[in-house]
Amino acid sequence: MTHQCVSVWQINIEAFAENAEAYLSLLSQDEQLRAAHLYLEREKRSFIVRRAFLRIILGSYCSVHPQQLRFRLQQFGKPSIAFPCHTGIHFSHAHSFDMGLYAFSPDQEVGIDVEKIRPLPDVLAIARSFFSYREYVFLKKLSAPNRDRAFFRMWSIKEALIKAKGWSLEKGLAACCTAGVFDNGFGRVLFDDGLVSESSVSVLDTGSDFAAALAVQGCGEYEISCRQLEDASFFSELMQDVTVDCGH
Repeated sequence: MTHQCVSVWQINIEAFAENAEAYLSLLSQDEQLRAAHLYLEREKRSFIVRRAFLRIILGSYCSVHPQQLRFRLQQFGKPSIAFPCHTGIHFSHAHSFDMGLYAFSPDQEVGIDVEKIRPLPDVLAIARSFFSYREYVFLKKLSAPNRDRAFFRMWSIKEALIKAKGWSLEKGLAACCTAGVFDNGFGRVLFDDGLVSESSVSVLDTGSDFAAALAVQGCGEYEISCRQLEDASFFSELMQDVTVDCGH
């Protein structure tokens, strides 16, 4: 990772799920306990894979074994690295169904979100309650199929922006308007309602069935480096590289 570059990793969770038990030892005791309490096997495997992948990538960036990483939660639940200290690395992660997305930056707060596009009967009611008036009017003019797609695209942009800043979801949803960047796929968004902050946002191409967005706090320019992982063998090779680099 270099400065002014955000690394985005896309993972097909299902492709790694059958090897979930092999990744369990990479998780902290708290994470292993959370996994044990998940009732559905599918949810348990998904959780293990998502947390293990986060630890493997961060471990490679921080030059520590994945299991040694420690996290802290900020006021509204935004995670950051507690150990090792002073890495300067910012990260964000999201998942929807079998897709997982991760963003890593060496010097800028980031937020990422992904949403499965699906029919939503009360989409206009949700937009009226949580979106800006301009966004609500925009959605109301669309046909039902286009409205669902536009809604989830707006939602992913908003949640990515909120994650980058570390605000609560309910406070941030209506405080930013995505209409200016919706069609362009890239732009800067200024929060209002007393939440003064400027962030850049990029719409990510993750396939026709999903809406995804990346937000970077501040107004500086940055590059996006994307990697897509669907092969479990690459996961194993990456883990071996981390183990060798960290002397385990």
